[in-house]
Amino acid sequence: MLEQPTTKKGRRTTRTDWIEEGFRVLAEEGHAGLTVDILCDRLGRTKGSFYHHFAGGRPDYVIALLEEWERRATERLLETWRIDAPVTERLRAVNRQAAELRTARLERAIRSWAAAEAEAARVQDRVDRRRLAFLEELCTERMGDEEAAGRVARVLQLLFVGAQHLEPPLQGSELYRSFAALEPLFDAARPAAPGNGQPPEPAAPASEAQPEPTTGREESRLSRGRKLLRLRRG
Repeated sequence: MLEQPTTKKGRRTTRTDWIEEGFRVLAEEGHAGLTVDILCDRLGRTKGSFYHHFAGGRPDYVIALLEEWERRATERLLETWRIDAPVTERLRAVNRQAAELRTARLERAIRSWAAAEAEAARVQDRVDRRRLAFLEELCTERMGDEEAAGRVARVLQLLFVGAQHLEPPLQGSELYRSFAALEPLFDAARPAAPGNGQPPEPAAPASEAQPEPTTGREESRLSRGRKLLRLRRG
């Protein structure tokens, strides 16, 4: 959740204040609102205060803002990785964290920003890749099959991103239950090993399938049918 503004008259505005305000602007107005004038107006500060912290102007500010978002977007994953618990519990902890986030509009705004500015696109790509790699590692540990785990990890990522783009966003207990509904995939997506360790024999085409043996009664019925057919033709 984004922190509320803390600047007051008589207190020096910190670099963190400018970063936090930038996140609020993104969530409320999108990347178009990230101008020096708008930021200064919202915080009630002069441009001198802004340039004191970001001497290079908006480009420096954008880099600092995106670096901080990247750190926040991935650090909780690392915290979960360090938990001393079975992999099943760690996966559920990741899903719970994702469901409890209240940053859907911010992440949606940054993804939109990534379509417009190269620096935002680079950071968004790194975050997506890092999150996916983390999920793939957990899913591989859970499933024991790297290829199948990659597919399940991608489904989890797609659910998370898709939930952010709903209006209102899918989050909280609803999103967590949606993640939980995917748990059967951990078994279903794993290829089943044949009993003898060898791939199963392919089924014979229908044209090559052998007929089932017939009983005496069935043979008699077939014989009568053939006789009737000959009589009709005669």
